[in-house]
Amino acid sequence: MWNWSSVFSAITVASNLASGYLQIPSESKAQEIAKLQHALHATQIQIYEANAKVIKELEEARKAIEEDYLVVKETPIIIQDTKKVDTLTAKVDNLKINREEKMAVEESGSKVADVTNKSEDIYLTLMYLRLTKDVHQEFMSMLKRRLAWKKVLKISNLQFLRFNECMNLSGLFGTVY
Repeated sequence: MWNWSSVFSAITVASNLASGYLQIPSESKAQEIAKLQHALHATQIQIYEANAKVIKELEEARKAIEEDYLVVKETPIIIQDTKKVDTLTAKVDNLKINREEKMAVEESGSKVADVTNKSEDIYLTLMYLRLTKDVHQEFMSMLKRRLAWKKVLKISNLQFLRFNECMNLSGLFGTVY
């Protein structure tokens, strides 16, 4: 390391000599200047070397940090409890299967609801058709009875309507049509 007090005293003496504050006898003046210049040059070399060491240490620190970061990044995970990992993997697989089954049940439930709605619509349509068929059959049987009465009585439509009214009023036969 440096002796800072000698460095500063050498710099102070050199600056005083240069400015003319110090008076040294002429023959020793040249020797003193040479010594001071040599000391100044040595100090500058020491400063340059110190700066180089600091820069080198910074670069080494950066490299060490990067290497440590890469080592941490590349460190494989060692699994010691494979039984637990296998159990957890099996549970995850079961959960996936359960989710798929649940989705299938929900999908089939919606299909069942659609089919139920369609079958209810078909049932209502069928009931309507049965009722209209019954009404039409009743109407046809009424027309057949009317025709049969007309043939038996050999009368016109107007006479038949009067006959039907008379039968309804008497209440004997109910409606003859």
